[in-house]
Formats: sequence, structure tokens, C-alpha cells
Amino acid sequence: GIITGILSGRIKWLYRISGPPMHIFRAFPPVALVPFFLMVMGINETSKIVIVSLGVFFPVWINAHEGATQVPSELLEVGKDLNISKFQIYKRVIYYSALPYICAGIRTGIGMAYVMVFIGEWIGANSGIGYRLSVAHVVGASDHMVVGLLFLGILSYSTDLIFRSIVRWRYPWMESTKW
Repeated sequence: GIITGILSGRIKWLYRISGPPMHIFRAFPPVALVPFFLMVMGINETSKIVIVSLGVFFPVWINAHEGATQVPSELLEVGKDLNISKFQIYKRVIYYSALPYICAGIRTGIGMAYVMVFIGEWIGANSGIGYRLSVAHVVGASDHMVVGLLFLGILSYSTDLIFRSIVRWRYPWMESTKW
């Protein structure tokens, strides 16, 4: 999602070709596609990975795309004036300028990943938190459902905290941005 978003945000012809289909697919609720992927790929780990990846891709892509379109033209001009290669401009200028947007997309993707893990396990698994919540629903064990939902929320929140900590450690200047 990051690479696709940055490229579609900076290369206009690429966005004109890929943008409409991407927005069409982005409008599909990922949850509605789960039965299709389970039918096509079967009930296995590969289908769950594809389901989670699909749910995460579009929030990351749209944020990376938007971040790449917001790069100040002055920064790009400085890169050109310094005779930096196009690859280095993407790596050193566009990526870092878009990083707050990318991080926001990843944080949204983290939440969506846990939703998709739950759905994938709920519909097509015989183990995992989604499966346990499904069984608790069938047998009417609301206390087990509450505990499972809290556990899922705590996992998602913990993953977000870890991600934010890594970003703050790796990119200390991000502390001052609103992402």
C-alpha cells in the first residue's frame, strides 16, 4: 500500500490508469469479500493472510497517496537543484514528507487488520479469537464474548502503541507532527 500510494500520488498517468479501479475496489466492504476468498482459496492460513492484507491495503494506500500529493514543490525543487536521482528524491524527500500520512494509514490499517482477523476466524476457522467469539455467541456465553472482545481490543491497542513507539524511536522528528 505504501509503495503503490506514493507512486500513484506522484505519477499522474499511473494514477489516471490505476485510480478508478482502486477506488472501485476500495468501495467493496472487505468483510463482504471474506466468503468469496474462503470459497476460492479454502480455509487455510493463506486465505486469512489475503483477507487481512486486503483490509489493510486500502487505508494505507489512500493515506500514502494523499501524503505523496502533499509534498511541497519547494522540497522537490531543492532535490532537483542538488542533482539527486529520482530514486533518491522518492526515498529522501517524498517518503519523509508523506510519512505522517503513511503512519496514519498504517494505524488505521492496524485496527482494520484485527477486524479482518476476527472475521476470517469467525467464518472460516476452528481456532482463534474469532472462532471463540462465534462459539460463545452460539452457546449464549455473553461473558466469554465480552472477554474475547476486550482481548481483541487490547491486542489492537497494544499493536498501535508498539507501532507508535517504533516510529517515535526511528523518526524522532515525528513527535511534533499530528499523525
